[in-house]
Amino acid sequence: MNVYEKGNAMAKIVIIGEAPGRDEDACGVPFIGAAGKLLDEILHRVGLTYESLLFTNVVHYWPAKKRKGSNTPTIAEIKDGIPRLKALMKQVKPMAIICVGQTPSTAMQLMMEELPNKIGKLAGTSQTIKTKYSDDVKVIYTWHPAAALPHRRPELKEEIVKHLSSYRSTFESITGKRIIQRG
Repeated sequence: MNVYEKGNAMAKIVIIGEAPGRDEDACGVPFIGAAGKLLDEILHRVGLTYESLLFTNVVHYWPAKKRKGSNTPTIAEIKDGIPRLKALMKQVKPMAIICVGQTPSTAMQLMMEELPNKIGKLAGTSQTIKTKYSDDVKVIYTWHPAAALPHRRPELKEEIVKHLSSYRSTFESITGKRIIQRG
């Protein structure tokens, strides 16, 4: 099943993930599996709400189902997803793009015609890009919540919270609302 977006279609903050997993494929909604639940918890702690967010993935289908193996999208699958991402960005006109994980970070860098860096180097960083609709779009890089699941590297959860919390004033400026962090 193809999985596209969830959240507020008018949101000015877009979260881009990698690709749907088994749960997302079954329901047609991104970020509803274990990693999605962890992301919800992180966003709650950071003070971001669904009304200010739009969620999508670089790849809109479950890669492991298509090729019987890893769920990590290949570079060809990432490149195939870029035209849809560009069209979405043109439609939504986000003021902040949060790339969670290697795949969206690679896609964003390819869209900007840059050589992709590893997420280990990018996590916690950001850059401001110019687009056709704005000279001031913040691209924020952090770990994918799947990497922070209890059976993987749970210490990354606090890093993701720290990364996103450091952009509170950016998020407040974009949403026009005071963001109250929890925990």
